[in-house]
Amino acid sequence: MQEFKIATKEDYEARLHGNLQKTTELEFIKNIIKPEIDNIEAKQDQTAGMLLGNVNLLFAAKDTPREIMEYKGFKVVGTATKTAFDGNVVFFKLVNQEHKIELEPRSLEYHDDKLRGVSAREQISLKGFITRINNVLSDEALQKRLEKNTTELKTLQEANVTLKEWSENNQTYPKQELFNRLLKDLEICNAENDKMTVDRQYKSEWRSGALEEYKNWDKAQKAKMLEKLKEQNTQIPAMQSTIKPAQITTIQKEEKSTDKDRGF
Repeated sequence: MQEFKIATKEDYEARLHGNLQKTTELEFIKNIIKPEIDNIEAKQDQTAGMLLGNVNLLFAAKDTPREIMEYKGFKVVGTATKTAFDGNVVFFKLVNQEHKIELEPRSLEYHDDKLRGVSAREQISLKGFITRINNVLSDEALQKRLEKNTTELKTLQEANVTLKEWSENNQTYPKQELFNRLLKDLEICNAENDKMTVDRQYKSEWRSGALEEYKNWDKAQKAKMLEKLKEQNTQIPAMQSTIKPAQITTIQKEEKSTDKDRGF
């Protein structure tokens, strides 16, 4: 025998409360949430329009950097250019002037896709562009960049120390001090010439001490060079005299046999 449950007053009140709660939720969604969603979507459409408008301005004035938006404390600066092989290229960099940070990642570059027939301009959308920026500014990406910059800085510091030590031990010009004095004297000489050009009665009595020193140094260097050449010339006859007649005959025979092999 089938049993029927008699509905109580509490059951009716619970169902009525449930329907009222559902009605309240629908009203909340209709009056509060949906307008907010519509407002967000309208702002997104407006931002997307501004982004594409600024991108069009980049193509209108190519090779000219232009700020197109601000995002997470960074100014987004874009530049459009045209290359012979890749066609149009648009690249963006993130600039934070307060902390003197400038990021120009490859992921923020757009190239003409000739295989798919899609231009660089057509590839830029608000959602995809923001996603790329978020990837660049993610904690993981910034940590990798920090580690890379730290390594490069350490390498440069080590190279700088090595270069400093090398330059101290290997001067490129042995008379650098004299060279600097000659440069200063050249300025004085030009000034004296200017005076004589303006005043024909003016006769300069100035003499360059550095030039006289250079002449003496140059004369001494030439004397050393001549002395070295004389030593080399005296060593050649001495080496020739040490060769015995038997050695000369052997050398001549070797030369003749070599000539026969060559067909002479």
